Amino acid sequence: MSTRTTPQDRYTDEYGIERVNKDEPGLVDKLRDKHDWFDHLMRMNERFGAKGGNQLSAGITYFSVLSIFPIAMLVFGIAGVILAGNPEVLTDIQNRINDAARESRPAAVDDGTITRSTWQTGRNTVRAWSVEE
Repeated sequence: MSTRTTPQDRYTDEYGIERVNKDEPGLVDKLRDKHDWFDHLMRMNERFGAKGGNQLSAGITYFSVLSIFPIAMLVFGIAGVILAGNPEVLTDIQNRINDAARESRPAAVDDGTITRSTWQTGRNTVRAWSVEE
């Protein structure tokens, strides 16, 4: 038969931990006693954690980051369908990208034009962008 122990209420602290000696206040406890504004921040943080704020903020962050990629895929897909039927709009966008690239990095692009190349390698089609001078 195993022995059984029961906690003694006089040694149990507010967290349910049985202690023989009371802990001395640490740096955070001393700062809370000294500064009211710091105590207010710590109480706010404790309440935020007690209400599950950390889990909620992590969930919001997780799902908002994961939702960016499907939205980006949808936008690029719609843009591709629209631009495939409007070659003049595609040329205009290419010219704007060329101008923006020249303005932001003149040493890398010089006076070249960014063009798209397509060629066949067996059963695969290869498409690439290049800078021609």
